[in-house]
Amino acid sequence: MKPMTTSKSQQYHFPKFLMSGYGGSIHPVTDEKCRELVAGGYNAVHAGWESVEDNIADINKLNEYGIVCDVLNDWRIRSLGTAAAVDQYTYEEIRDIIAAVEADYAGRCEFLGYHLGDEPSAARFPVFAMVVKALHEVNPAREAFVNLFPCYASSEQLGTPDYETYLQTFVETVGPMFIGYDNYPFVLDKNGKRGVWESHYVRNLASVRNCAADAGLDCHVIVQLDKWSEYTDEVGPTQTLWNVNLALAYGFKRIEYFTYFRENRPEFAEFKTEGFDDRMYEASKYANLKTIKVGEELLDKTSTAVFAYGALSDAVRETAYVSDAGLGEISGEGRAIIGTFDDGSVYFVNRAAYEGPASTYLLGGYTADLEWFDPESGVWKDASACAAMTKTADGWSITLSPAEAVLFRAK
Repeated sequence: MKPMTTSKSQQYHFPKFLMSGYGGSIHPVTDEKCRELVAGGYNAVHAGWESVEDNIADINKLNEYGIVCDVLNDWRIRSLGTAAAVDQYTYEEIRDIIAAVEADYAGRCEFLGYHLGDEPSAARFPVFAMVVKALHEVNPAREAFVNLFPCYASSEQLGTPDYETYLQTFVETVGPMFIGYDNYPFVLDKNGKRGVWESHYVRNLASVRNCAADAGLDCHVIVQLDKWSEYTDEVGPTQTLWNVNLALAYGFKRIEYFTYFRENRPEFAEFKTEGFDDRMYEASKYANLKTIKVGEELLDKTSTAVFAYGALSDAVRETAYVSDAGLGEISGEGRAIIGTFDDGSVYFVNRAAYEGPASTYLLGGYTADLEWFDPESGVWKDASACAAMTKTADGWSITLSPAEAVLFRAK
């Protein structure tokens, strides 16, 4: 597996680890909504879809509570990324539209970037290339957000023979600031049986991570929080934590949920069940408060490798853990994803996605003195203070409930 080793001085990198909400409009932003976001562990959210004045008021209210608007949905910018825009605009016209939008917001509110398009085929990449170039001519610091297809999209949807070609074409054609996509793995079959497309989710993390490593870019993922069809499942705290922890192990630097603002998505109304919005909020809050400080700690770290311990998923490009990978001889009945970083830290995740008994992993022969990152305080502590870790005569044992994780490193 390729380490993400491109010089950070040569590329754009996310300035802050963000846990964000993606989807329907948050308008109008109120003090109550902001307090709810903060209490739920969110430090960012998408905004927009409204008039310029309403967008500005919403963003400024978010900023009062320290909440970042990472993506602004302005219809004028969004329209530039549509399929029709490929032949509709010249570069100069695109630049002038962007300059006019920037002038409307300049000095009146703070946000990171614009949403350019959602799940585009490769045929739309040339127009995105023009938009990104024009945007950075007008404002070099502004992020350009393009949400790519997941790996389970068909070749007809992708516009390329396979997913890896799709990603590489995006990077080579558009020249993006980062790579991001959505993947929603929790599903119901025709009989209502719950399941997870683990192979799709993990393969997608690996494919995007590796493409980003080659290009020296950061990556983010939009994960499932909602039920919007008869074949998508309601996700609980364990499934939400699973989504987030696996992404962190793969070196992802930003997490977004689809969709936090469900009340403004009337097309999903038929799938809403009693108390569902509360369950979505509590599930994301559970994951956010367990992981946000971990994400902040790993923000400036470079992912060097990701290993899989235990049975590998079908059709997944995983690297099996071997004893000379640095943690000794691992044994135990559970499965795990193990991400390593350039400061020597290790993020060890129980990859079970559903509630069940904890798994214990034995790191035989790994006798280093360790410190553990406390996700509540955000402080490195001696590993003896970690309830999940125990020093043994021959190494260490790690006991984790499904989807739980621990970040540690040698002293």
